[in-house]
This record gives sequence, C-alpha cells and structure tokens, in this order.
Amino acid sequence: GVLGGGGLAVSPAGLAWGLASAVFFALYTVLGKYAAHRFSQWTLLAYGLGAAAAFWLVLLGPGAVLGVLAEPRRLGAVLFMAVVSTVAPFGAYLTALRHVDATKASITATLEPGIAAVAAFLLLGEALSPLQLLGGALVLAAILVVQLPSRTRSEGTLPPAA
Repeated sequence: GVLGGGGLAVSPAGLAWGLASAVFFALYTVLGKYAAHRFSQWTLLAYGLGAAAAFWLVLLGPGAVLGVLAEPRRLGAVLFMAVVSTVAPFGAYLTALRHVDATKASITATLEPGIAAVAAFLLLGEALSPLQLLGGALVLAAILVVQLPSRTRSEGTLPPAA
C-alpha cells in the first residue's frame, strides 16, 4: 500500500518494534559470529530462544503465552512453526557464521522472504506483482554482489590515471 492512494502509515509502536528487531538481529549476528567458535550452534540457539521466551513471558505473562498452547491442535501448529521457521533456519544461520563473514551471512539471510514468496506462489497460488518481483530481483542481485570475491589493491599501488 506504500505506492497506493492511502500513503504510508506507520504507528510509533510499529516503528519501535521494527527498530528493536533490527538491533536485536544485528546483535544476534555479531555475538553469534563471536560465539560460533566457542559454542555449538545448538547451545547458542538454546540461549537465544531461551532469552526470547523469557522476554515474552515477562512482557505478556505466562497465562497469555501458555494459554495458546493449551489446545492440542494449536500446540502442534506452534511446534511445527517453531521447528520449520525458527529452529532450522537459525540453526543453519549460526552454523554458517562458523564459515562465512557475518556481513555475508546477514545479507544472504535476506533471501528468506523471497523464498517464502516463491513458495507461496508455487504452493498456494499467490500472485506476485511486478513491484514484488522487482524487489525480489534486487535482493537477489545484492546477495550475488556481496558474494563476489573482493578486489583489493596491494599496498602502494595507485589507481590508473584518468
């Protein structure tokens, strides 16, 4: 709706939560890169998810969080989503931090919404607008550019004269 007639409307709470999410993901990446060589990815995942669970338990209260899990059907859905969309991708991300730069890992992680959009198109028949396709192509291009080997100049070498 950004380009539509209604314009962009962002609530202060939405903006605050979005910025907090960015800060926490950056911290997760930087601290994860540091800790990836000291602990297993599963230990780091347990610490990260444990801290998130404690945060939500304090913020919302145990009744609100555990009340959702009281119904077996909801519990199954939550467990499925926890494993498929949280444990597996963040476990893979923390494993990747052992092998690649944090910058490359975080930029490559932006491919996730694009994969979700393609999966929604293929599995659910979702329509993708030309603007969404352009956005996906730009994300893919950025990921490819960041993966290119760096071209560093040796010390003392001057660029060619113009």
